[in-house]
Amino acid sequence: MGVGMKDHITGQLLALEQQMAEIKQRLAQMQATRNDAIEEVAMAIERMECFGPDTINSFAIYIREMKK
Repeated sequence: MGVGMKDHITGQLLALEQQMAEIKQRLAQMQATRNDAIEEVAMAIERMECFGPDTINSFAIYIREMKK
């Protein structure tokens, strides 16, 4: 394999590593948004008055356990 070919492959690998880093960052941002939404739902459940406090707390705990 020639030097030019090695440089080309190295460049491609570096570009792929950069893309993977960007994808991982976007996934982390999406995960944070998902967790925020789950917490918002749990807080809304806690404000409900249609069930007893033990049931409401159980629902909220179950919902919060969905976070990743």
